[in-house]
Amino acid sequence: MLSGWIAWDNRGAWMSIQREIFKAPQVEREFELQPVPSHAKDSTRAVVEQCEWYTFFDICVLLAAFFDTEDWKQQHPEKNKNAFQERINQAFADNCIGYELRNGEVERIGPPYVDAVVSQARQVLQDPDYAGSNEQFEKAIGFLNERPNPDTANCVKDAIGAVEGLARIVTGNDNLILSKILDLEPLKSKIPGTLRQMMHKLYAYRGDAEGAAHGQTSIGQITVEEAELALGVSASCMIYLAKKFGKEP
Repeated sequence: MLSGWIAWDNRGAWMSIQREIFKAPQVEREFELQPVPSHAKDSTRAVVEQCEWYTFFDICVLLAAFFDTEDWKQQHPEKNKNAFQERINQAFADNCIGYELRNGEVERIGPPYVDAVVSQARQVLQDPDYAGSNEQFEKAIGFLNERPNPDTANCVKDAIGAVEGLARIVTGNDNLILSKILDLEPLKSKIPGTLRQMMHKLYAYRGDAEGAAHGQTSIGQITVEEAELALGVSASCMIYLAKKFGKEP
């Protein structure tokens, strides 16, 4: 991956990359940083080849950030974060790995309809007025991408919590829960009854799903498929609320 991209004799580059790799969780330094270029390269390769898959993903995140630093870009303008991301994602695709490096984070590749609507919701939530919902929705995405095991309960909790937060913002009902807001104007009369009931059911799922309301987790409580569905439906609800009651055209 890195070999052939970084010159073999570029001692400074390999030493810098090695230092970044040792910041990854669960990567132990069993040897000193070597001043000889070949040793620096070989020891870097050894760490990458021997680590767990989820630690390798942590390394990818660290290196993407490192390749985006000004010092690195000045010395290696063609070997930047975007080039690294393209190279990693091609390697993931070639090996049928269900993850992608997206904007510096390794994220699970979900069903196409979920990924599409989540991406659109992320764009909508870039409005500064939606900062609270945006932060909570990003937390939900992060919980689904936790490694080695996704935190599905917290994903569901924060995804639906982001919908509640956006409903509060567009209606000005800062202290009410989503189920109450849905029964007040303008949502009560402006949202078709069946769709409003769907949002009620979504909020009810947050309370009914074992562990979701308080982010309590244990193996088997909420499946990845259920968390993906809750994430996608929450994204759709936020896009709808923003378009109908917020600033979206």
